[in-house]
Amino acid sequence: MTRDIPSFWLIVVLMVVCAACSNKYHASKIEPTDHVLVGKPWKEVNIEVFQNDSLQKNITKQFMKSDLDDVIIFNPDGTYFFDEGISKARTASAQIYQRGLWQINESKQLTFIELNGDSTTYSIEEMSPEKLIIKLPAKKTDLFYVMTYVPLR
Repeated sequence: MTRDIPSFWLIVVLMVVCAACSNKYHASKIEPTDHVLVGKPWKEVNIEVFQNDSLQKNITKQFMKSDLDDVIIFNPDGTYFFDEGISKARTASAQIYQRGLWQINESKQLTFIELNGDSTTYSIEEMSPEKLIIKLPAKKTDLFYVMTYVPLR
C-alpha cells in the first residue's frame, strides 16, 4: 500500500503540470503589435470611399494641403494626439487639436477615446512599421472609409 501512494501523487502532480501547460487554460494573448505605432508621427496619405467592397472614389485630393500634413502620435502609455503638422489652415488653430487614449483589442480594432468620452473604432486592415491602413464604416449606410498612414520621415 505504501508503494501505491507515491505513484498516486506522481500521477496527480503530472496531471496538474500538464493542465497548467495546456493552452486551453490560459487567456488568449494579443500579439504585441502596438509597438509598431509608438514613437513616430504617422501621416495620412490616402483616403478612399468604398461601397460594399467596391472602390467608389479616392477623396484624398479634396482635402487642403494644410490638412494632409497633420500627424497622429501614439504614445507607449496609451495616449495619443493629433498635431496640425507644419502648416495650418488658420494660424489661430491649436497645434494639438485632439487628445485621448488609444487601444487595440483582440479583434484587431483600433479605438480612439477622446478626452470628452467620445470614441471611434476602426478595423485594422494592415499594420506594420511602414504602413497603417484602417477602415471606418459610415453611419447608417453601406459606405466605409479606408485611410492609409505612413511614418513621417
